[in-house]
Amino acid sequence: MAQAALNLLRPRYGVVLANKIIETGKTLPVVNKFNNKVVSEVFAADSSIINQAIEAGVAAEGAMKKLRPFEKRDILEQLHRGLLANKQELITAICVEAGKPLIAAEVEFSRALDTALEGANVAGDYMDQGQFSGLQSRANGVGYRHMLVKRFPLGLLSFVTPFNFPLNLVLHKICPAIAAGCPFILKPSDRTPITSAIVGEILSTIPQLPVGSVSVLPCELADAPIFSEDPRIKCLSFTGSPLVGWKLKTTAGRKRVLLELGGNAACIVDEDQQSDADLDKIADRLATGAFFYAGQSCISVQRVLVHDSVYDRLIPRLVARTQDFNRNMGDPMERTTKLGPMITEFDAQRMHDWVSQTLSGASSSSSSSSSSSARPRVLAGGNKNGNFYEATVVENVPHDSPLWCKEIFGPVCVVEKFSDFKKAIELVNDSEFGLQAGIFTRNLNRVFYAYENLEVGGVMINEIPSARVDAQPYGGIKSSGIGREGLKYAAEEFCEPRSLILKDIGLDA
Repeated sequence: MAQAALNLLRPRYGVVLANKIIETGKTLPVVNKFNNKVVSEVFAADSSIINQAIEAGVAAEGAMKKLRPFEKRDILEQLHRGLLANKQELITAICVEAGKPLIAAEVEFSRALDTALEGANVAGDYMDQGQFSGLQSRANGVGYRHMLVKRFPLGLLSFVTPFNFPLNLVLHKICPAIAAGCPFILKPSDRTPITSAIVGEILSTIPQLPVGSVSVLPCELADAPIFSEDPRIKCLSFTGSPLVGWKLKTTAGRKRVLLELGGNAACIVDEDQQSDADLDKIADRLATGAFFYAGQSCISVQRVLVHDSVYDRLIPRLVARTQDFNRNMGDPMERTTKLGPMITEFDAQRMHDWVSQTLSGASSSSSSSSSSSARPRVLAGGNKNGNFYEATVVENVPHDSPLWCKEIFGPVCVVEKFSDFKKAIELVNDSEFGLQAGIFTRNLNRVFYAYENLEVGGVMINEIPSARVDAQPYGGIKSSGIGREGLKYAAEEFCEPRSLILKDIGLDA
């Protein structure tokens, strides 16, 4: 079955330059993350081709700006239909090049369909609307003024996307760009370029898109700086690691920069979660949030704070579900697989090193330890095998350990007791990151206390922080980034508001 699905992948995929599929003099090999064998290759753009794409994109700004809302909506509906027509190839590509288990790849594909349709709704019903208001003003003399505020597209956008959601995160750039009326160039991850290449092919067949408005450009890292540095680009939208993102911001010049970066998401389980059914559901959600796609998500469950009254009942349930992931570790193309490989063996080794350092006490200090004086210990997992790292739960982790204070971005979560809800909130905030947090509680006062006091971009109640609604304003604070994604919110980021002030209009016919 897995081999038959692999046959859906083509030997080569092209570059999309100014809405046309081309072949180049370079290729990028695409590796099956399960067995490290090359399964396909994608043509790569060099600096000359990227420069041509920027020139074409700038030239297309006027035509994109003139697209009417119904035209942009129709474009995105055609993209939706194109995704459906390429469903099996896209799902296979996600499994193979990202190492994502089949069920998770199918979930990503379904979300991508929703993203395209929501983008169509934003394009058709929202972006061309202006907002009228009446103003009584003393500026330049007393008078009554009407104000109209409309959003106008910035112009050429540059997108740099990561490996972990190679379809849906690409659509979270492309769909708002089209809704806003902006041409774009896209650099997908060189680890997962096939999915973006297929999306580029679909867009190249849509006649309403102005020539030059779409370029999908897999490339080598040496040719990538132009995506952030070129002054003709009006906005850079980057999703990836904080190390790379903040560096790109320093080289971006005066253009607008949007960064969706990392996190070490925390989840609080409060004392009112008492029933066995409640704890079973919470354990299921925690395990899913921590180990779904081997924890390779910026909102993966990393830190779990459990009230001491329920800790001893919840943690064995979490451990049991962790072991279930490990029993079902294997080929992402098999439907029974729950835990696939990490993106590289280097990343699996990093997991192993961080856990080993924590257990040995190499990172602990008396001034930054967990609330418990007990030594850290592994409750489940903790072993590496090639690209695979077991789903792992660690208890009593010092707060200066990378397992607590860094972004793990792998299948490891740490658990800790708390007795005071406000102090638990402080522990969540004790992080350089601030992307999302989850709270399991029925106490409405604590819901709003958490909402008012958590230093994050999103608070999920009775849900894990790994949950994301694709239409929500998604993003973080502190080292987690700048700006917001989510279809309407990203489209607003890609526009500039412009005011029209009318003095004493309509007062007398």
